[in-house]
Amino acid sequence: MEGDIRFLARPVCELCGAKERKVLLSLGFSDAAVFNFLKSYYRGGITKEILNGARYEIVKCGKCGFIWQSQILNDPGMERLYSEWISPGDSFQKKQRAALSLYSGYAGEVEAIPRLVRREYPPEINVLDYGMGWGRWCLMAKAFGLNVTGVELSGERVQLCRKNGIRVVGDVQDLMPESIHFINAEQVFEHIPQPRKTLETLAGRLAPGGVIRISVPNGRRVEAAMRNPAWKAAKDAAHPLEHINIFTHRTLGELGQRAGMSVIGHPFLFGGGKGSGSVIRAILRKYYQQCLGTCLYFRKAA
Repeated sequence: MEGDIRFLARPVCELCGAKERKVLLSLGFSDAAVFNFLKSYYRGGITKEILNGARYEIVKCGKCGFIWQSQILNDPGMERLYSEWISPGDSFQKKQRAALSLYSGYAGEVEAIPRLVRREYPPEINVLDYGMGWGRWCLMAKAFGLNVTGVELSGERVQLCRKNGIRVVGDVQDLMPESIHFINAEQVFEHIPQPRKTLETLAGRLAPGGVIRISVPNGRRVEAAMRNPAWKAAKDAAHPLEHINIFTHRTLGELGQRAGMSVIGHPFLFGGGKGSGSVIRAILRKYYQQCLGTCLYFRKAA
């Protein structure tokens, strides 16, 4: 199986297609600054033989400023990464042990959907969770009465979600064009080899006036960090192998705009408890996301 794993080059910007680029960092995956993190994080599942001389190379587009990993795993490598090297059991237990604030946050996000898509009755609203994982967000949306569909590649996660009554499709192409009113994409686009093409496909499934929410790690400090001679890989916006796209507030907004959508105001989300403190947090969250954050809402033209 290891013989099927290869690394693929991404020589041009996945946002604007430009070839001009600046190398911010280039180290072998087997270099101690990178490999020690991989060995520890994946509990010895990744060997230097698997990495096969590939490089952890972070580049920045000379035209639009997008940052990405220029060498990524091929499909067999990605499948092994997400189904084996990342333990499904650990992933599930992490959700099982999640604090109440996670679900309170989900409730706030779902409660905002009717306002965003301008539909009053939940049964009239079709939502898609793209990369639904174990389906917890889907279950919250279903509890609010929305029509819920999920997309997920992991067989274990799909099996559990279907057991919990969630409709699952294997590919966005299986959905009717312009049939979805709201799409949730939580911590997904940093992992996708072709983010712009993927978003254009999702936009084609949105009804006119529909909304997509995209949340990704914030990479605004990545470039500065990589100028540090003591830099070491970490679980951050530039996570080796996994976070192959590194977004800032500006480049995430540009992704949506290049896919034909416009950024809309971030809704107030009252999660994490009641009272004036919750209101203050909602105001600060809204300000941060609209000015600096990498959780943005995009609307398709009506």
